[in-house]
Amino acid sequence: MDEFSLSNTSTFQKDVRDIKRAISVESSCRGTCVYVVSISNDYNKNKILFIPCYGSPITREVYDSVRDGFVIYASDFFDLGKIPVSYKIEIEGSEWMAEIPLPMSTIKRYLTDEQKAKFSLWRSKFNKDDYRFSTAQMTEVY
Repeated sequence: MDEFSLSNTSTFQKDVRDIKRAISVESSCRGTCVYVVSISNDYNKNKILFIPCYGSPITREVYDSVRDGFVIYASDFFDLGKIPVSYKIEIEGSEWMAEIPLPMSTIKRYLTDEQKAKFSLWRSKFNKDDYRFSTAQMTEVY
């Protein structure tokens, strides 16, 4: 192995430390549109679904630019609506920037009572042992 191999734990740990020091999380002036996706552990209960995109995609599902939406393989999805925040990461000393998807804990912090109630009702249809949940997110542009 060469001297730059990631198996060199000391070098890897230094790289991670330097990267973490150089990253900053900044708020963005746009909101985030969120869809929650239910994915069955039983492959046969999922199907190809299309989620319309009303902004710039953040998450990495398959994005169909012709139809302007996400193509996913799941059992169902729920339009959670818009939350008033979005965030981006930047690297110090670089022009690089990327919008970042929000974890559910952050999303829930901004939900209205109505959004919480509707989401709770939708999610109650799924047994937590049989389904897992993900999100499709986009930054609001219009």
